[in-house]
Formats: sequence, C-alpha cells, structure tokens
Amino acid sequence: MGIINKHGIKYWLLQLTLIATVFDAYCFFYVGTFPITISFFLLTTLTCLNIVQSIKNSKIVTKDFLAVLLFIVIGITSFAFSPIENNITSLVLLIYFLITYLFSNDKMSEEELRSIFRVYWYVLIGVMLFGIYQFGAYMLDLPFQEIEILQKVEGFNTSNTVTIGSFRLKRIHSICLEPSVFSQYCALGVLLSFVYSRKSSEKWILSIMFGIAIVLSLSGTGIILLAGFMLIYFVKIKNKINTKMDFAPAYLPCLPFV
Repeated sequence: MGIINKHGIKYWLLQLTLIATVFDAYCFFYVGTFPITISFFLLTTLTCLNIVQSIKNSKIVTKDFLAVLLFIVIGITSFAFSPIENNITSLVLLIYFLITYLFSNDKMSEEELRSIFRVYWYVLIGVMLFGIYQFGAYMLDLPFQEIEILQKVEGFNTSNTVTIGSFRLKRIHSICLEPSVFSQYCALGVLLSFVYSRKSSEKWILSIMFGIAIVLSLSGTGIILLAGFMLIYFVKIKNKINTKMDFAPAYLPCLPFV
C-alpha cells in the first residue's frame, strides 16, 4: 500500500493503461462489434475517477470545455446529415475520447513520467524479444508460436505470408494486433532506447534488435515511423532540448488505441 500511496491510484492506472495498449489484440468481451480491451477498461476507469474529482473540485468547465463541446456538436451533426452510411460506434468513440481528453488534466512530475515510460520501454523489449523468437518458431516449427490471452480481437491479419524469391515467410506480429502494429511498437522501442539507455552499448544493441524485429515484420509502417522519430530526436539533440521528457507528446498520439 505504501508504493500505491506514494504516487496515487491514478498514477498506477495510467501506467497500467499504457502497458495494456500493447495487449490490444485481446479483449474481455464484445459490446456489439466493439471489443472491450484491457486498455479500454483501464482508461475508462481512469476517466471516471477524473470526472468524479473534477465534480468534487467544481472544475467541470475548463478552458478546453467549449472546444470539446464544439467538436462533439460537429461530430453529431456530421453523423446526422452525412449521406454516407455511418457507424454509430465511430461517433461514440469520438465523444468518448474527447471526454477523456477534457478530464485528463492531471500534471505529473518529471520523475513520475520518466518512471512510467521506462517501465513501458521494458515491456516493449519483451514484446520485441518474443517477436524475434516467433520468427524462428515459424521457420523451425517450434512451440509457443502464439500467445493466447483472453479472447482474440477479430478483423486483423496476423497470419499472412509473403513470398521472397523461393522463400515463403510468415510475417511476425508478436502479441500485437498485426505485423504493422508490432513494427510501430518496435519503432517506439528504438526511440525509447535512445532516450533511456544508461550505456551507449545498451542503446545500440537494443536499437539494432528492435530494427531487426521491424525488418522481420515485413512492414513499412514501422520504418516510416522510425524515420520520423529519429528525425525529431536528432533535431532535439541539436537544439539541446530535454529529450527525456519532451518526447512523450511525440509518440503518445501514435499509440494504436488513439
């Protein structure tokens, strides 16, 4: 309880939510066609706590309230008058994430943010290592080619193969929704390796391993994302900006559950 009280329950919910996005290939159950994933459940819990706290502190109307309300009105209007058949789930998710943003006004210390993203980096290293093992498992027909956790989210391609010359390769996805999502996480892993590695050798070894995993996923998405991250990183280094913390906004919007 001492560790929980040190940071507060919302700190740990944010930590767990960020980690849980890696496991968005799995869900508890479906509401209609929408999967209730671990990250969605945790984010909803965190948002409810933020709403309750805002009501107690009489801070419902913030500086972003009118902007969020305007976006909601535009979304509902577009849905109502669009000649194209729309999915009500998309509208509900738009409103959900706008409300989540509206009440996510907590400020954390640099130490807390660094701790959250360091743990997230460790998780990505584990995901990457399993992805590399998965490639060998596919090639050599080894056990534990897939990890089954809860119910698998439907509608994503985790079993497609490509032909290179005379070789037929199965694309790796680790525990992610599909190979392209896995490659995006690996791109994030390279960035975090540059930011949080204590030793130069550790930084380069991990970056190379994440790079190998991106190549083995046979997805160009991770390569494009990695190029963007590295460009931002070296620009920040040149301008001597505090990369430890200023990078959080750079990759958070890229999380698959946005």
